[in-house]
Amino acid sequence: IDLNANVDVTDTGESSSTSTGALTVDAGVGIAKDLYVRDDLYLKSDSSRFAMGAGDDFQIEHDGSTGATIVATGSLEVEASGGHLTLEGGSTAHDVIVVSGRDLHLQTDDVSRLSIGDSLLSSSVAFNVAVGTDATSTTSGALIVDGGVGVAKNIYAGEDLHFADSKGIKLGAGEDVLILH
Repeated sequence: IDLNANVDVTDTGESSSTSTGALTVDAGVGIAKDLYVRDDLYLKSDSSRFAMGAGDDFQIEHDGSTGATIVATGSLEVEASGGHLTLEGGSTAHDVIVVSGRDLHLQTDDVSRLSIGDSLLSSSVAFNVAVGTDATSTTSGALIVDGGVGVAKNIYAGEDLHFADSKGIKLGAGEDVLILH
């Protein structure tokens, strides 16, 4: 059939599989112009792929079981202009894992904090907080830690070191020297 006019299918039945609905096609479909879908879009085979770009530069691929992989041949930018972006993992030991071949940059244009709650931050490279916010209390500054801090190497402070009242510095394995404020 070669039509040079619009085809209007007026049946309003829902589709629940690849063989139900107002229009079913047993072969592939090529669409040269835009496609608008009002409700849900299902890709109903394991290892199915959603690809965009002339060279399939961006892809979301089902892994054949219960997960998916997002692949971009160039940069991948995720923008949440109306709110925040949430990456949520499963109930395993590692909820969200970010793997970077080089540097991991977390950047914001507003005053914000990077929170790592009840988890271990471990790295064999330097963790750099490149924010010039001065600390004026235990709840302000570029890096805020709610728990204790263990440091295995030297500590260098470029400015003042402040202690709360009745707090101080203990020196020596037996804490035999105490400098108290």
